[in-house]
Amino acid sequence: MPATGEEDQWYKWVREFIYDSKRILTLRNQLPLLQWAHQYGYECAERKEGIQITLWEIDTDRADHRSYYADRHLDRTRKFVETALEAADATHLQQETDDGKRAFGDRLRKNA
Repeated sequence: MPATGEEDQWYKWVREFIYDSKRILTLRNQLPLLQWAHQYGYECAERKEGIQITLWEIDTDRADHRSYYADRHLDRTRKFVETALEAADATHLQQETDDGKRAFGDRLRKNA
């Protein structure tokens, strides 16, 4: 797989997943605070690295926000793994049984 710091190959597309992941986790963990900010007229919240969450675009009254955003994060993570496997030309690994992170990493190194 390409090095994560290579600006024109890996880093650009990975950054999209990382930033979206951080947005989703912020919504899961901080929705009550964001709801309060929205009620008091704030339009946007900003995390480190310039990651922005536009408050009028989200449902701040969601009662099940923890499970809802946890599910969204899991879906996003799955999409990241699929994309990473495609970039590494290792889509055959999608058929492997999940026997842990270490075994998954070992299979990636073996097939590199």
